Amino acid sequence: MTVPPRCWHCLDEGYVCEEHPGFPWEVKVEGHDGTAPGHGAGMPCPACCPPIPEDGLHSITEAFTPDWKRA
Repeated sequence: MTVPPRCWHCLDEGYVCEEHPGFPWEVKVEGHDGTAPGHGAGMPCPACCPPIPEDGLHSITEAFTPDWKRA
């Protein structure tokens, strides 16, 4: 049985395209090609990855972890 993604912006990967934050980074859809040169790096998904505290105690990798995966 296939389980639908919880977040349609990042398909539960935790990151989206910097240039097109509404699209998963590595997916080709509606003229968006995240793997094409010039599309920038991935960024944390604004829909399901809240910002991490800037207290210096948290790793940047936490920024790419969706809410439902955080402990």
